[in-house]
Amino acid sequence: MTLYESAARPGELLQANIADFTSNDKGDFIFLEGLKGTPDRTNQLVRAGRPIREWLSQHPLGGELGYINDTSAPLWVKTEQQDCKNCGESLYGHSEDCEYEPDPSDRWTYQAFRQRFKDACERAEIPENKTRPYNLRHTRLTEVATFMGYEQLNKFAGWKPGSDRAKVYVHLNNDDVNQAIRDEYGLENDEGKDQSTNCPFCGTENQSGHSECRNCGRPLSLKDKTKTKEKQRVIERLADLEEKGVLEKLEDLEEMQSSAHP
Repeated sequence: MTLYESAARPGELLQANIADFTSNDKGDFIFLEGLKGTPDRTNQLVRAGRPIREWLSQHPLGGELGYINDTSAPLWVKTEQQDCKNCGESLYGHSEDCEYEPDPSDRWTYQAFRQRFKDACERAEIPENKTRPYNLRHTRLTEVATFMGYEQLNKFAGWKPGSDRAKVYVHLNNDDVNQAIRDEYGLENDEGKDQSTNCPFCGTENQSGHSECRNCGRPLSLKDKTKTKEKQRVIERLADLEEKGVLEKLEDLEEMQSSAHP
């Protein structure tokens, strides 16, 4: 939930320390240190704050916020098969010359996180092409693009100021953005405002505004379903490109070209 709601890059979240999670009268926040020269930022958490506090109560070096002795400890640590505190070797590669003592501050590695994430996706029967951790980031960015401006989205996502990356997500949500404007000003289309829709599959009558049938769950509009699938394909492609580091390289190349042609 934290990875999704914060729209963090997995590496940013895994390198966070306990002190990077804070809470005040405005809510819960997570500080994310940018990777490979990308900007740092502090993103608000609405639903993920409570699970993090619950995790901290079980954390080997955690406890209640404000009463934790070492807030420089990693936020995400292994709870089993930790490396040795004395020599730093793994449990299975440990030398007999050293007495093994588990390290409670053994930070969770990306490989361990990736395997746990994959296992969770398999249990939930999520298709294999949707099991990339970066999918959560790009799904979240697509959602918040409906109400954030370009620079707000750049800051939230950890992109450099002036990046064109935000335009991709706003374009994906163009219809949603226009609907948000209509909702903000209380505007409605007269056409189809109070009309109902019959399901093309089972014939059940559904109120306007619903995208799926309340009886059989199938799409009421095949056109809308196709648009949703196309959007999801774009999100998956973006997730794949960012996971491989391609998007960052393209952005660096654009900056080099801009500086070469003032």
